Amino acid sequence: MTLVRNGNRITVSARDFPTNKGGLCRKGWTAAELLEAPDRLTTPLMRDHKGDQLRKVSWDEALERIASEMQSISEIYGRDAVAVFGGGGLTNEKAYLLGKFARVALRTANIDYNGRFCMASAAAAGLRAFGIDRGLPFPIEDIPGAEAILLVGSNPAETMPPIMQYFDEQQRRGGQLIVADPRRTATAAVAALHLELSPGSDAALANGLLHVAIQDGLIDRDSIATRTAGFETVRRVVASSWPDRVERITGVPERQLRLAAHMLGEARTAMLLTARGAEQQSHGVDNVLSFINLMLALGHAGKAFSGSSRHRRVCEPTPRSSSRSRIVLAAANSSLMSRKQSSKNYAAPVLEGRQTTAASLTTASLPPTGCSGRARRWIIRALLVCFSIISEHPMGAQYFIRSNTAHRLKRPTATTLSTSRPAASRRIISPVRRRAEFPL
Repeated sequence: MTLVRNGNRITVSARDFPTNKGGLCRKGWTAAELLEAPDRLTTPLMRDHKGDQLRKVSWDEALERIASEMQSISEIYGRDAVAVFGGGGLTNEKAYLLGKFARVALRTANIDYNGRFCMASAAAAGLRAFGIDRGLPFPIEDIPGAEAILLVGSNPAETMPPIMQYFDEQQRRGGQLIVADPRRTATAAVAALHLELSPGSDAALANGLLHVAIQDGLIDRDSIATRTAGFETVRRVVASSWPDRVERITGVPERQLRLAAHMLGEARTAMLLTARGAEQQSHGVDNVLSFINLMLALGHAGKAFSGSSRHRRVCEPTPRSSSRSRIVLAAANSSLMSRKQSSKNYAAPVLEGRQTTAASLTTASLPPTGCSGRARRWIIRALLVCFSIISEHPMGAQYFIRSNTAHRLKRPTATTLSTSRPAASRRIISPVRRRAEFPL
């Protein structure tokens, strides 16, 4: 944007910029109004002691007070007693200077920003799936080139209006926009298909879409064979995500579930963008990984105008030379993979592509090193049969693909896990509820 002075007033005008092309959100268009707000602070306010009234002080006095207090705290309690907390609203230059201020001036190790909570789930999922969390790896001008886009838990029409011009162009070119959101948002209103799922059922929806994709032959078997491994494990897990069962869990009609799967599976290029709706949940990492699973199985990775991502965070396609992946049992939210030995949460099946070496993955896929050897073996054995358990969370057991094929674990019998949970919390899949196996 550009600030323009009109007499004694300053207003905002559009600026031709390659990303937003002159578009701004409401916050941007009204930014200059803050300069004339009647309650705007124009001088620093400071208390001499706790509980005292705030009084106006000069900038020199305020800065001197801040600097002296920081120095005093560091001398008494150590440098790491001072922390710096930034925000996503900072420009690149300001964020760079803030980091320099923390590490060079204050010499503290404690610096963070609000994205630690805002997008941490997607970052963790990206790291597990691809070994990197790179932000947006392609220009947003690529969005119109996708024949199908699945937007999960995001409402950019209201939260990021400038980006909607790219979704509008995508639809003008004949592309299809699918929005998965519990609410009928402004973005859902312009989508070709709105999947109005129940809150918290995101992973069940992803597994249902993958079930349909496998059942109807929409998956890319060449991509799976050459760039992934362990898909059979995932196939067995999502075999229980029948469309009618997913409809009962998510509230999404079976007809819409099949339609969405075919839109994504039949498209030559497709993108997945997840956002805070799916990520800011107790199973946020699992939710994102489940959707990544779907995109990898459909072969929408490693090619132009495609990818699995979070909104404003899209995973970078891995090079073919290092993109062979394997399935590793994991529980991003499972207590079995943490020090808290709760029996509540088990994760469900997820595909991950990861750009890393076999040696690093062999250790990365194992439980924490704090466990004894016997405990580690028991955890691995227990996790290997999680797919036969239906937990309180609708996802079931969770797996994800990583770039390695050397590690193989023998699956124990289904009775291994039957005594690892209280009887009241066990949910065994009844044989009569199982459907026929997917065609190979």
